[in-house]
Amino acid sequence: MSTKAVEIKCPGCGAMVRFDEGQKRAFCSYCGSPIAVENSSEFITRNIDEADLKRAETDQLIRLKELELQERRERKTEGRKKVMGIASVPLVIILLIAFAVGAAEPSGSPLSDSAYSMGSICLLILGWGWLFILIGNDKK
Repeated sequence: MSTKAVEIKCPGCGAMVRFDEGQKRAFCSYCGSPIAVENSSEFITRNIDEADLKRAETDQLIRLKELELQERRERKTEGRKKVMGIASVPLVIILLIAFAVGAAEPSGSPLSDSAYSMGSICLLILGWGWLFILIGNDKK
């Protein structure tokens, strides 16, 4: 359905103010100036398709929601990176101590094997944690 509308230039700020057919007074939505139609030659006539207006509004809302979701994902990823960065420090310290103990002990001793196992577990946890963060970034 299309309606006939006219636009007049606001004397206050120069913005175009929309008047529906038959409307004689309006206020500028930008500066608030009152506008009265005195001369019909001032009109700029346009046919407005309301379905197109609704479609444009809907498209804009969809785009805003998409941007909002993207922002949430980015904040979530940043939070994960922060947590993993903090968790990495003690894991790296344990890893280094475990490999140092394993290297200091004679090969094949129970302490050496346990230390290497603990260091390997820390290394796996670090690797998997950072890998999941990187994979999560690619799913956008």
